[in-house]
Amino acid sequence: MNVPESDFEILSYRSEVKNFHTLVDVLRYRASRQPGETACWYLHEDEEGDYHRSAITYGELEVSAMAAAAALQSAAGKGDRALLVYPPGLDYLGAFFGCLYAGVIAVPVYPPNLTRVELSMQRLDAIMQNAKPCAVLTTSDFLPHIEPVFSGKYRMKKSSCIATDVLARGGSGWNDPDIAPYDVAFLQYTSGSTGLPKGVMISHVNVLTNLLVLSRSFGFSRNYTCGVTWLPQYHDMGLIGGILLPIWSGHPFTLISPLTFLYDPYIWLKEISDTRASVTGGPNFAYDHVCRRVTAEQKKGLDLSGWHVALNGAEPILTETMERFYQSFRECGFRRETFLPSYGLAEATLMVTCGAVNRAPMVRSVVEEELMRNRVVLADSETGAVNIVGCGSPVPGHEVIIVDPDTLTKCPEDRIGEIWIAGPCVTRGYWDSPEANKETFMAHLSDTGGGPYLRTGDLGFMVDNELFVTGRIKDVLIIRGQNYYPHDIERTVQACHPALRKGCGAAFSVEDEGAAGLVIVQEIKQSQMNRLNADEVIQRIRKAVGGTYELYPDAVVLVESGQVLKTSSGKLQRFACRESFLRGDFREIARWAGKGTAY
Repeated sequence: MNVPESDFEILSYRSEVKNFHTLVDVLRYRASRQPGETACWYLHEDEEGDYHRSAITYGELEVSAMAAAAALQSAAGKGDRALLVYPPGLDYLGAFFGCLYAGVIAVPVYPPNLTRVELSMQRLDAIMQNAKPCAVLTTSDFLPHIEPVFSGKYRMKKSSCIATDVLARGGSGWNDPDIAPYDVAFLQYTSGSTGLPKGVMISHVNVLTNLLVLSRSFGFSRNYTCGVTWLPQYHDMGLIGGILLPIWSGHPFTLISPLTFLYDPYIWLKEISDTRASVTGGPNFAYDHVCRRVTAEQKKGLDLSGWHVALNGAEPILTETMERFYQSFRECGFRRETFLPSYGLAEATLMVTCGAVNRAPMVRSVVEEELMRNRVVLADSETGAVNIVGCGSPVPGHEVIIVDPDTLTKCPEDRIGEIWIAGPCVTRGYWDSPEANKETFMAHLSDTGGGPYLRTGDLGFMVDNELFVTGRIKDVLIIRGQNYYPHDIERTVQACHPALRKGCGAAFSVEDEGAAGLVIVQEIKQSQMNRLNADEVIQRIRKAVGGTYELYPDAVVLVESGQVLKTSSGKLQRFACRESFLRGDFREIARWAGKGTAY
């Protein structure tokens, strides 16, 4: 793939793109220049299990957006917030752009379970209290189920709940709100993996800048074909990387429901093969999921040679996962160099660092014992070593530094510290959270006064301008003076017995008489329940953790499938798991606790 040589080429190979000031400009341009071209296909399954495509063109998308904007302007003013409550599908696209066309700040949220609306709506309480939306956009199927909740519990006017899929497609009554580049386009609520979700204020210029660096990092050129995304549309990676990037670049993409991917991940690969998609990706777990579920027979019909960028981010990236995927699909044309590890977060819009296209991911083997002391020492052998995948270099125009979180001074290259970021993709902060903004977005170095920087709360180190992420400050376990990374312990646990669900266990520390002890909560596979020997599994866990880390658990709890708490985007909530453990909320299968412990 040829990498463009200038910003002019990268921006979309049309000089008019230089006049993009907002996301509204992007869609208006596409609708005027490519009105009949497909913007998006939605791949959905019918009751018989057959897959069908629905499509929307750029022209149809703008008509849908203008209709939603006209209806929204009767219920909200410029700068007000509107909640987007949508199942996966094309209706969401028109609603999102409808907010932008109305000058209203979009607030995408996880759609509720229609069979348990009241219960699942509880997750929205923190968002509702913070964003204070004056309108809710949804579909005609969702409206009867959610309208009573919003008009009752949240006391919103019924007229403020709008089903956009049945609006007249004329755009009559729409008024151009004259939005500016630095106006907030949408609130991206954080996952809440270490606390309550906070609404990141993402402006139009933040998004446009990040789309530019995404295209540069992915090596966009005229050879780019189309994209595929199954990532949640309310998530920053799914919305910006999966939806807005192809619309910005003028190339079609396929939208697949996250539930479809989880149920049948072969569909993702088949769509990549059928459409010759250039760019797609997901978190580390997605590649593991595909390896476990796609059969040898299904692989025979796949051609993945046109796949140029397999994005990998949003959670710890494992060398063994990438190698397993490569070995599984090399016969289908997948190349090891297709993997593109990256690092990013909503507070910086999306992407912060990215690997190089057509280069195998960078891996560093370091001494694990030294890592526990926040020191980076390259390993001479595999014994006592751990592999860490590099997440690439900072994207153009951005600075990434590693800082001691206690002294607030830069760390030397052989030390682990907090990742700090500066650059145009860093947002202005969280909605209505002045104290959190001061702490997170206005950090300065104590010795030089350099700043302001965004404090990410993530830990890592840099070697040769390559970022290596090791964990999160709030998740690091400090037990008897040693630092332990919970995701490493969890991975060791889940590899020690076939009855244990991968990605469904939590390691955390609990204070007992002034000392921190290690607690492990781990789910059991449903298929293993009838023949489970709980005592054997617990002993295997204790032996695996003790033998690997010289740290023995103070308590091990085996729980039923689905008990370990995660965010709506699938991130493990270790703090919430700890609180549930202390309250005794888990449906336990078995528990072991050391002598003398209070739990």
